[in-house]
Amino acid sequence: MNFRTALLAVSILSFAFAGCTEDEAAAAPDSAAESSALTTMSAALQAELDALDMAVGSARQIVQDAGLDSADAVAALAPLLEAHASVLRACIVGPDGTLLGGTTKAGAGCPIGEPASAHPDKMESHRGVDHHLSEVHSEGEHPNVALLKQPIVSAGGNHLGSLSVLFDPYLLLEPVIRENTPGGDLHFVVGQTNGHLLHDPEPGKVHKNVKEHSDFADFAELQAVVVKVAAAQEGTTEFGYFDQQKQEQVLWRVYWNTIKLHGQQWRVVLQAR
Repeated sequence: MNFRTALLAVSILSFAFAGCTEDEAAAAPDSAAESSALTTMSAALQAELDALDMAVGSARQIVQDAGLDSADAVAALAPLLEAHASVLRACIVGPDGTLLGGTTKAGAGCPIGEPASAHPDKMESHRGVDHHLSEVHSEGEHPNVALLKQPIVSAGGNHLGSLSVLFDPYLLLEPVIRENTPGGDLHFVVGQTNGHLLHDPEPGKVHKNVKEHSDFADFAELQAVVVKVAAAQEGTTEFGYFDQQKQEQVLWRVYWNTIKLHGQQWRVVLQAR
């Protein structure tokens, strides 16, 4: 899609099917099928996100039973990284936010005694007693990760610490989207409500923020779609652009809904034409 030549298709909405022939009417888009494709995709993505959360929960229980600073607790984290390609680091964190142990995809341990995060606001997340999924951020050598944290609480209700997992949302989403995309002119995009792209058919756009990145600064029509998508958990809209290579006007239909975990919302967007 050549967004740099994009033109908002407000006028198209008023005459797209006006005066069309019977053959043209028969070729009208199947919005029910497109909506169904979005529903199927969102269900698959939600299941994958929930599966990761459950796997972290299982590892957290082993850590709690073994004792947070034990070798058995650290050993319980390796299967989590092996089973989930998106998980890059799993660390056991004390109640004060310092690292007690853990492991990374590269096989290195988490530096014991160091703060769990270099970001003060993320430290609050590590120290908190709630389940938490953060927005995407940079953490050490990992430029685009989300923090999935589950608290560890004693039988008496005392906060003992947490199991904090860094994962790459793109690595979580991409296999599911590839498997469930029906093909044709259907394209799936996943993003945070702040405009950060977690998945896009064009890999060069992944982890860019549509609202902030200079690549999108001049695309007023795209910005308008992003605002609509961020404002509601589900909906539909349309936008168009002029394809200079084919010398024709192109209309895209946009459908979206939401997947959720621990207060975080990701918009799943289907673009169809």
